[in-house]
Amino acid sequence: MKFYDMHIQPVEASIDEIINTAIEMKYEGICIVVKPENFERLEKAKNNQKPIKLYTGILIDTDNIDNMKKQINAYREKVDIIIVAGGNYKINRAACENPKVDILAHPEKDRNDNGLDEICLRAAKENNVAIEINFREILYSYRRLRASLIQRISKNIHLCNELKVPMIITSGAKTSWDMRQPRELISVANLLGVELGHAFNMITIIPEEILKTNKMKLENKIISDGVEIV
Repeated sequence: MKFYDMHIQPVEASIDEIINTAIEMKYEGICIVVKPENFERLEKAKNNQKPIKLYTGILIDTDNIDNMKKQINAYREKVDIIIVAGGNYKINRAACENPKVDILAHPEKDRNDNGLDEICLRAAKENNVAIEINFREILYSYRRLRASLIQRISKNIHLCNELKVPMIITSGAKTSWDMRQPRELISVANLLGVELGHAFNMITIIPEEILKTNKMKLENKIISDGVEIV
C-alpha cells in the first residue's frame, strides 16, 4: 500500500530530516509545502535524489478572494499541489468553488462553527477539492479548546461522508518530530469518525488521484469537465 503525506511545511533546516524520516516511515511520497514568499525553497526539495517521491505545494493564506485567485493562477503550473488555508467562510467557499484548488486546509480554524455548509461541499465535490484534516492543528491546539475543535472537525467529516466529498489527513509537520506514521494518521481519522477503510483511502488512494489528475492537466490530457484525451 502506498502512503502519502500531502501537507508538510518544514522550517528550512528540517527538510532533509523530514525526508529521511518519511523514508523510514515507509511513505511513498510527501508534499513539501511553502507559502509564496518562500517559493525558492522548493528547489531544494526538487533536487533531492533520495528514494522517495517528492512533490511541491503552495499554501495560499489570505482573507482576500481576489488575492487568493491571483496567487492560484500564478502558481498553478509551477507546483504539484495548491492548498488554500481555510477558516474564513468566504475563503472556504471560494476555494471549494475553484477547480484549480486541490486541498482546503483546516476550514474550521479559529471559528466557532465548522466553517463549511452544503453549498461549499457540493462545490468541493464538483471541483474535486479535498477537505483536509491537519493533525498538527489538533496537536498544537489549546487543550481547553481542543474538544470543541475536534467536534467541528467531526461535523465536517460527517458532512463530507454524507455528500461524498473527498477528504485527506496530513501530519502538517514542520519538523521531523511532527511526522507521524501512516497508520497513526489513519487511526486519528478513524477516531474522529471516518470509517476505517475510508481512513486508509485518505492517505493512499485520494492523494494519489489528486496527483494523477494534476499531472494529466499539466500535460494537457484533460481539457475540461473531466474529459480526458486518449
